[in-house]
Amino acid sequence: MRNLIFLTLLFLANAGIAQTDAVVTDERSDSTVAVEGELEKLKNDAATFAIGKAESGQAYFQGILAGLVLADVDLRRFDVLDEENASVDAFMENGNKCLMHIASLRASLKFYELAKWPLRAEFHKLTIAWLDCVEGMVNDHYFKLAEAFSKADDDMTDAEWDLYDTYYEAMETYYSVDNEWVDFQYKFAAANGFEIGYLIDEDALVEPAPSE
Repeated sequence: MRNLIFLTLLFLANAGIAQTDAVVTDERSDSTVAVEGELEKLKNDAATFAIGKAESGQAYFQGILAGLVLADVDLRRFDVLDEENASVDAFMENGNKCLMHIASLRASLKFYELAKWPLRAEFHKLTIAWLDCVEGMVNDHYFKLAEAFSKADDDMTDAEWDLYDTYYEAMETYYSVDNEWVDFQYKFAAANGFEIGYLIDEDALVEPAPSE
């Protein structure tokens, strides 16, 4: 299948750990229990952030990180669905789930618009840009390509391949926005007195495509 893999987004977690950028290699990465625990923590962090409970720059970062990872896991799942030639309904359901996570984080950010943490306004702007970009990917490309992605490559029409070409071009914009956000997180962390911790294995958080 098309398999346009998301390679650039490297979300990080556990702000405050001394081993900055230390990649997680222990049993957490390949254990079902660990994956479920990571997802639960992300959901809890997002829920706390959504009621205005972040009281420091570090907590603000953790809340944003949780929301973005949840949306990005949905985004990555499109590749899994594509690989399995999943049903149109599966693509639509996943797209709606991604939009829900985007809307939730966007609404959560409103609690912190007056916060005075260093570089908060800049980080807010980049986060909104990321959310807008991914939202556009879902609405303008994934929904429209759901039927094409549910087929084998050889069964796609010329019109569907043309639509796929525009999607590929949109991915270049996504990579640019994504890279800018990833680079800026280090500046935000430094300005707010904490360090970035281990990498989150987002691919491990992606649920498998449903059996047809």
